[in-house]
Amino acid sequence: DTIVFTTGGSPLMRVPAAGGDPAQYLATNPAREVHFHSAHALPGARAVLYVVHRESGADTHEVFAGGDRKVLLQAPGQAIHDPVYSPTGHILFARAPVNEGIWALPFSLSRLEPTGEPFLVAPNGAQPSVSHDGTLSYLAGGQNAVTQLVWMDADGKELGTIGQPE
Repeated sequence: DTIVFTTGGSPLMRVPAAGGDPAQYLATNPAREVHFHSAHALPGARAVLYVVHRESGADTHEVFAGGDRKVLLQAPGQAIHDPVYSPTGHILFARAPVNEGIWALPFSLSRLEPTGEPFLVAPNGAQPSVSHDGTLSYLAGGQNAVTQLVWMDADGKELGTIGQPE
């Protein structure tokens, strides 16, 4: 019954799902953090996944559950954005500039911790989104590419296009 969000330059915020005034949910530590962004509720509403933007950049993913913060991944020198949970048991995220693309971090939802090392899923991909059945959609060609939305089957065969390239 609560919506957790960030403004892209704020601490984690929350607001009742029925409406009301937003309130701070998790403050940043000004000595080491600029802000949080890309908040994503994990299944079961037991934790929130988000990006920590430090002075050195947006290079850290954390979860917040039961009043505790836990670092899942740090990639100094990299930008790791848009983390989302996949029912395959992974946290998917975009990484740049080295080995740019969509990456997957094996993840235990019950323990709220990584179970392996991250690996590349889609080179030059950005902005991952995962459906409840595990279907992955993302922006191919990186953040600034001209793109075309297409329907694909499970084998990667293009079935048709939607709209015009932009």
